[in-house]
Amino acid sequence: MPGRPEYNPRMNKLKVRVVAYKGKLIIIPDKPNEDVENGWYPTGGDRLGCVLEDSTRLGVSFAALEIMRLIRLNRDAVGDIDWWRCDDGKYAFSWWGPVFRIIDPERDEAARGFRPYEKECSIIPNEVPEEAKHMLSRQPMSVWWKEPLEIA
Repeated sequence: MPGRPEYNPRMNKLKVRVVAYKGKLIIIPDKPNEDVENGWYPTGGDRLGCVLEDSTRLGVSFAALEIMRLIRLNRDAVGDIDWWRCDDGKYAFSWWGPVFRIIDPERDEAARGFRPYEKECSIIPNEVPEEAKHMLSRQPMSVWWKEPLEIA
């Protein structure tokens, strides 16, 4: 497809990956208990959501980008998912809720300024964790799942 970004070899430096499964976005942070306060701000303490302050550390599959284009925008500055340009020229990515999150475009909404900045992330293969597949097969409305590590 013309103008489509290429797979990016920076994948090994990624903090957060977003893939697609059964029409939903699966958000997967790598080692969520590491890099806290170093450009990665996970749910916990006084935070009700997660923020990755530099989307060059974000990997998104082509399938996930397509789903991101379908998410309804709400009227608020915050939403279940957001991706925006910061004053320092970086692009930040965030989501509301738990560290491991499933976003359903049929039910969830993005912040009013959300849009996918595909040139500001790495394009990755659409590899879905078995735990997320299992959770969606049991509870299709679920928005989270557990990994061996989680932020309390």
